Amino acid sequence: MLNTGFTEPFPLQGIDGGCVDREHATFPRICRMVDDFPGKMPYIEKERSYREASMHCNARAIIERSGQDGAEILVQVRNKPYEGGKRIELPGGRIEAFESLLEAIRREVREETGLELSFIEGLETRIETHGATTNVECIRPFAAYQTLHGPVDSMGVYFRCRAEGQLLESGDDTEKPRWMPVAEIARLMKDDPEQFSFVDRAGLVFYLKQA
Repeated sequence: MLNTGFTEPFPLQGIDGGCVDREHATFPRICRMVDDFPGKMPYIEKERSYREASMHCNARAIIERSGQDGAEILVQVRNKPYEGGKRIELPGGRIEAFESLLEAIRREVREETGLELSFIEGLETRIETHGATTNVECIRPFAAYQTLHGPVDSMGVYFRCRAEGQLLESGDDTEKPRWMPVAEIARLMKDDPEQFSFVDRAGLVFYLKQA
C-alpha cells in the first residue's frame, strides 16, 4: 500500500476527480494530490519527478481481416477500473527491457486475445546489427505515437497485422475482444471518441486517414 506520510486514512483522488482504490493507487493518478497538500507529501513529489522523467514504450497491433461488411479490426475493452473507467482499445502493451519489437507485439497479442500473429507488415524491412556488447533491431512500423499531455508519458509503435486462432473471452487486463467493422469504428470515433483509450484514439484516427 502507498505510504503517503499521513497518520489518518483518507480517500485518494484520481485524475478524473473520483476516489481511487488504495491498493491500485498509481502515481500518475494521484499526483494532483500534491497540489492539495503542498509540502506534506515528499514521497509522492519525489516519485512524480521520477515518473515525469521516465517513459512507457509500447508495441500495439492493428489486426485486420475481411468480414461480411468489409474490413474489420480487432478491438477489446481495457479492464483497469482504477484508471477511471473501461475504454475500447487495440491489443498491445509495454515492451519489456531489451525485448524485440516483434517479440513484444506477438506476446502482447497472445496474452490479451489468445491469437497468434500470422503476418506483420514491415517484417521484411527488419535489420539487426551486432557489436561486441550490443545488439540493435530496426524495423519500419505502420505508425508511431507520442503523448503530449496525459496521465503518463508514453510513446510507441503500431503494426498492421493479421492473426489466427481462437479469441479469449478475457485476457491480461482486457476483456471482450471482438472484430469491429472499420466503418463502425469511424462512426463511433465521430459520435463519441471518448469511449476509446486516449492513446489508441490517435492511432485509429491515423489508420482511418490511410484507409
